[in-house]
Amino acid sequence: MTERTACIAEKMIAYDCGDVHRIEHFIKVYGYASAIGRLERLNPQVQETLEIAALLHGYSCRSPQNCGVSSTPASCQT
Repeated sequence: MTERTACIAEKMIAYDCGDVHRIEHFIKVYGYASAIGRLERLNPQVQETLEIAALLHGYSCRSPQNCGVSSTPASCQT
């Protein structure tokens, strides 16, 4: 994980307001994508792009109504 990728992961954790299920999901997707990229011997720039895409893949699904989630963590409700 590059410094930039780590920074994005940290920001996504904050963005998801500590929702363990969402965080576990994008970390798991990141792990699979990272492993596949390494097995495919992607060049470092493409590997980083793949890893960032894996972290951000659910970014648009923040709204519970858009994602089929029944509730939003209390700390994130407006």
